Amino acid sequence: MHGPTELREEGLFVQYPGFKLYCNEIQRVLLLDSNTLSRYGFTFPVDSDFHEWYRVEAADEPNKRFMATLPLPGDEDKKLTIIVSRPQPRERLPDIGLLVQVDEIASNVNEGDAQRTDTIYCKIISRVKIRRVQSGDNSVLRIQDNEVCYGEALSVNQKWVVDGFDHSDGDKQISRTGRVLATVRTTLLR
Repeated sequence: MHGPTELREEGLFVQYPGFKLYCNEIQRVLLLDSNTLSRYGFTFPVDSDFHEWYRVEAADEPNKRFMATLPLPGDEDKKLTIIVSRPQPRERLPDIGLLVQVDEIASNVNEGDAQRTDTIYCKIISRVKIRRVQSGDNSVLRIQDNEVCYGEALSVNQKWVVDGFDHSDGDKQISRTGRVLATVRTTLLR
């Protein structure tokens, strides 16, 4: 599940499972608002029968988040995903994950195999707590259809190149990549 880690110019290359989120415009704005995420969180299903649900909440206080900056203007159409350390987070104790914005998906086909692998290039938005929700949990039943983000479980060996948002000049590039490296290691390797 946890393959090689490599520091590249574009960010930190890692292999972890995750969830791709499908949200409408209003849901996306709410997810990216640190106060909404801290107060309410969100719940999403990952199967077509709506039997497997996950609950996501902010891992840090809004003013203490790792990356307190929202995506830049023009990024509204970019997808959101969550990187997690295990394929199915636990029910009782939440796992720590990373809510990220997808910048690019690069597809690779190995010549020896006919198997296609995708590498997701993304930027960290915030650390989140994620846990599996029991099917009898009332919070799932209260959700209206227009409030639901839908999720898709990604491969346990999903390849990621993780970086942070850079709102400064080019001289800060190294420190930004260093913060990303430290965050991914401490968040996912616990």
